[in-house]
Amino acid sequence: MRRVVLIIPFLFILVLISHHVWADAGALPETSPSSGSGTAPYCIGPGDILEITVWENADLSRQRSVLPDGTITLLLLGSFVAAGKTVTTLGRELSEKLIQFVLDPIATVSVLQPNSLNIYVIGKVHNPGRFQLVGSVDVFKALAM
Repeated sequence: MRRVVLIIPFLFILVLISHHVWADAGALPETSPSSGSGTAPYCIGPGDILEITVWENADLSRQRSVLPDGTITLLLLGSFVAAGKTVTTLGRELSEKLIQFVLDPIATVSVLQPNSLNIYVIGKVHNPGRFQLVGSVDVFKALAM
């Protein structure tokens, strides 16, 4: 009977440790299978400048800046939300909306200038202020900027 009493706390601790390890493994950020690089795809944000191209329809192809409320406005479609979407998702949505005006529309979206990724460095640094992110920047790189 004494052996059973010693084994039960050991098993309980083992279960807690394994649950903690599996919970942490499940908390890792998921990557999109389409991205391939192991990083999440870029999401459009306010201030980004987009180039929207509709294949074989130069009248609908435009450069647009995403407004502070996250919307853009296009001819025939009016205003709609672009912020928070990937370029692929937005291109697909545009194609679906344009189908009522254009035969077999193929819309592609590219980010010409990503202005929505900014960091603010404050405190006792040489140059405090707002900096635009280009590539992956960690805390040490931000302070070096």
